[in-house]
Amino acid sequence: MLMSTKDCKNPRCQSCPDNHYQDKYTTENKCLLQPYCDRNKNFEDPFPKSKTQKSICECKVGFHCSSKDCITCVEHTVCQPGYGAKVIGNKSQDTECEKCPDGTFNNNTSWDAHCRKWTECETGYHVEEKGTHTTDNTCEKPTCTETTLNMPLTPEENEDDPSHELSSEGFTEKGNQVMQERGKEEIVSRQESQLDIDGILLLWTCHMDH
Repeated sequence: MLMSTKDCKNPRCQSCPDNHYQDKYTTENKCLLQPYCDRNKNFEDPFPKSKTQKSICECKVGFHCSSKDCITCVEHTVCQPGYGAKVIGNKSQDTECEKCPDGTFNNNTSWDAHCRKWTECETGYHVEEKGTHTTDNTCEKPTCTETTLNMPLTPEENEDDPSHELSSEGFTEKGNQVMQERGKEEIVSRQESQLDIDGILLLWTCHMDH
């Protein structure tokens, strides 16, 4: 601002005081007052304030202008679990929420969280519990059990002894004899692995619970 006009060729000027500004050349002997940004109306108070530009009152993070004139700031809409932010709010517009599409979820209450994709289980794992709009997939490794069966060596066939006659139903696909307890039957699942060493049959059976 101008301090003295006695000498037009060499005018004396001084800097604007705090919270004031002057954005153009002037002969005025005072600066303009910066606008007041009311924190009680959820505005941010710019700091430090410029002495050459007018400050603009902006809504603080998480709030937006309530109208075009931005008289006050209001809080963004909060998306509930199962919904995500389609449009994230900023200083001038509100958040827009949408229901999480199939295959995605959101378990937070937030104005800026998107829906996230369900986790894809790694190799060797399966989906123990399928995700929902509010929960992720739960992955689990199959439970495997090992069973050892002693397989007696097959004696020489005796054509006169009918007890040695075995039907094709008494053998597995690999030619191993099926051992059966009285009143029980050994069930071999599709996840079964077999190893036959020196008359010992090892069975690994993996179960996937759903």
